[in-house]
Amino acid sequence: MCKILRMLHRYPHGVEVHKDNAELALVIHFTFQGNNGIAFLKGTLKQDEKITNISRKNYFNFNKKGELYHLKSISTVTSPADNSSAEEVARYLPRFYLQQGLKFDFSLYPAGWAGYIFSTGYVPSFYCSRS
Repeated sequence: MCKILRMLHRYPHGVEVHKDNAELALVIHFTFQGNNGIAFLKGTLKQDEKITNISRKNYFNFNKKGELYHLKSISTVTSPADNSSAEEVARYLPRFYLQQGLKFDFSLYPAGWAGYIFSTGYVPSFYCSRS
């Protein structure tokens, strides 16, 4: 498992995204086993004065070629604590985390002993620390 930390805008325990009048504060834990994985998402979405909770699991299949991971979402399970709309969350996160059958590719590079760098292109996206 690993905690994802936004590289440039650090949030003490996860990703913090600011867009328009909204703030998404989210911890994402990835678990990889065999060719399957789970992304656990937990946090809050604040839009103007409205705050909703995000608490869901995204199940996926994946294959790995070198540092490149090819993921395909299988299903998303929303916990009873989650009162956010998938459409609202989709404004700030890839739909891969919210719908089945969608693909998501990223590269994962070692960053010393302490963690990994996630990249979805030429610019690093996240730092993943060992937990």
